[in-house]
Amino acid sequence: MNKQNLILHLSLISSIGPDKVGKLVKVLKKEKNPSSWYTYRQYDFMRLGMTEIKAQNIVIGLADSQLLERELELIQKYNISWATILDDTYPELLKEIHTPPPVLYWRGESVWQETEKTIAFVGARKGNNYGQRFVMATVPALVQAGWTIVSGGAYGIDTMAHKATLNAGGATIVVIGAGLLQPYLAGNQKLFETAIASGSAVVSAFPLTEQASKWTFPVRNRIIAGLSQGCVVVQAAKKSGALITSSYALQEGRQVFAVPGPFDDELSQGCLGLIKEGAKLVQNAQDILEEFGIQEVQETQEQIQIPETIQAEEPSSTPDNPILIHCATSISLTELSQKTGKEENELKLELFDLQLDGKIQQDFTGLWRAI
Repeated sequence: MNKQNLILHLSLISSIGPDKVGKLVKVLKKEKNPSSWYTYRQYDFMRLGMTEIKAQNIVIGLADSQLLERELELIQKYNISWATILDDTYPELLKEIHTPPPVLYWRGESVWQETEKTIAFVGARKGNNYGQRFVMATVPALVQAGWTIVSGGAYGIDTMAHKATLNAGGATIVVIGAGLLQPYLAGNQKLFETAIASGSAVVSAFPLTEQASKWTFPVRNRIIAGLSQGCVVVQAAKKSGALITSSYALQEGRQVFAVPGPFDDELSQGCLGLIKEGAKLVQNAQDILEEFGIQEVQETQEQIQIPETIQAEEPSSTPDNPILIHCATSISLTELSQKTGKEENELKLELFDLQLDGKIQQDFTGLWRAI
């Protein structure tokens, strides 16, 4: 038994938690015979700083050999990459945060090994045309300057940031709030696979079959912040996951940027609040890069093209697309949802792709119309 497998086994014992595993890892670093831990009794783990209950749970968990064997089998079967906090392939930036996850899983490439120029883009799941315009104007310039974009794989701003990065030929890190083998956001599976095929990464800190839950998303947000030198909040309400991510970023000493918006827009309130509290107001890529000592960046005005891997399967490629038919005259998102029978979240993604294709546009009143 090596130290890596022992750490993996410890991380799979659900009743312990990453903070306690982290304490054990500090002891394990100096351990010459990690296999001996499988013979430890409750008292031995109490001597290592565990409570009586935690120590008992560890003994029970380590006695369950199938717990580790099942995870290793899944890792091999589905070609999952993983690293413990003791490994060189584990992201250095993430090691620096308070209570880093003891194990990190990913599919795709470990892009963090190529550069530490990583920045997070987060925002509302209901992100609209205003947020999209900022993402489309900013992300390609950052990609051109060699930056990797980190986000959470959710609908809205997250999806916009990932897609804009891939379409600009850049690398992105998708941090999800579930295990890599657990279905997560069915509407974004194509995006995740495209990211993997393009040399980017889909990352998780959870055991492979862990389901998404209320507690997994704050953990995901902390990892997004931990993987990034800075965090850009594009659109956010007063209470949102994006603000949780920015809070983690501040706690870890990372730079927080906020995009201003209309004073009476619900999705501006979180960003305006951050600016009041000292976040850097950002209007373009240069505002971001100046904080990292980069004085000039060439802004790109080129229309971003959808890669063939996406374009061949997206609904926007069909000439009789019902969305385009119903958008022959200006139409609201709600009315379009009623006429097409599609959920609004699904529609937003398809409208985003159609807009990238130059087939549709949204006017200042929020109505959509085919071009």
